[in-house]
Amino acid sequence: MLQALPFNLALVRTGRQRRVISTVGAGPPHSSTLDVTGQEMNVEARYLWIQVCEVLKWHNKGKDACIDTLNRLWRKHPEVKGVNGEVFLDVPALSEEVLTVYAEQWPLDRLVALKRSHVRDRPLFFPPIIILRWFDHDFLIDGTTRINLWEKAGNVGPHAVLRITERTR
Repeated sequence: MLQALPFNLALVRTGRQRRVISTVGAGPPHSSTLDVTGQEMNVEARYLWIQVCEVLKWHNKGKDACIDTLNRLWRKHPEVKGVNGEVFLDVPALSEEVLTVYAEQWPLDRLVALKRSHVRDRPLFFPPIIILRWFDHDFLIDGTTRINLWEKAGNVGPHAVLRITERTR
């Protein structure tokens, strides 16, 4: 049985800029569906996961699935792995079955406090920032360039964040 989708996801291209637009549509706000393992999953969280994948696809290597890209980006995070390859933190391999996603609004100072990997400040597009919350810690997965620009411009926000966390049963 198909269910109404509460989010309409569209990728918009304008010249060199790309942005993801999500709008809330009709449908029950707390309806659920089954994920690939047969477990119940909040429909809103499922479509937020699709948004995460749309943002992360620019980092895909070859035919990577979204979860592969998320795991790779987490493993190369500056708080997980050093520039010379030294491992600071042993991280587990994540799977979609253990994750959920929340849409949040964060002020600039909270974003600036996250460890960033470079100083570039000219983003090509402005999708939500992607944060992974694990080990009771926030890891910036995607959005460094946007945060650097907002900090330089004094844009205090709030800014759209998609926060990925461990799913609680």
